[in-house]
Amino acid sequence: LAQSKLSRRDFAEASHVVMQASGGTQSLESVYFRQEGLTRRVEVKTFSFSTIPLLIINTDRIATVHSRLARQLEAMLPIKIVKLPVRLPPMRQAMQWQKYRSQDEGLIWLRGLIRDVAGPLSGRVRAA
Repeated sequence: LAQSKLSRRDFAEASHVVMQASGGTQSLESVYFRQEGLTRRVEVKTFSFSTIPLLIINTDRIATVHSRLARQLEAMLPIKIVKLPVRLPPMRQAMQWQKYRSQDEGLIWLRGLIRDVAGPLSGRVRAA
């Protein structure tokens, strides 16, 4: 599968490793694929995105992971990144708090810390 462009059909029929958090919570890509009517053949479920690459090494399995994680691991492990045959929407993160707590010093610190850490990852952090 990693030798050529991955078709939607090949993607759906391949053996997948997916992340499924405790309690059965689905990952965002799993929810999106379901909404788009794309059914994957799930062979292995794991609790963490970081364990996924270890479950595809030396197998015919494939997985959908964050591109940043995939690029980091591709440099260290015998895996290959292949473009998805479907487009995923951008993942958005948001912070939410009660308006009356907007001037809380601890919350101001936490929002600043998250903004400082997340900003360089996306390049598009909007202050609130």
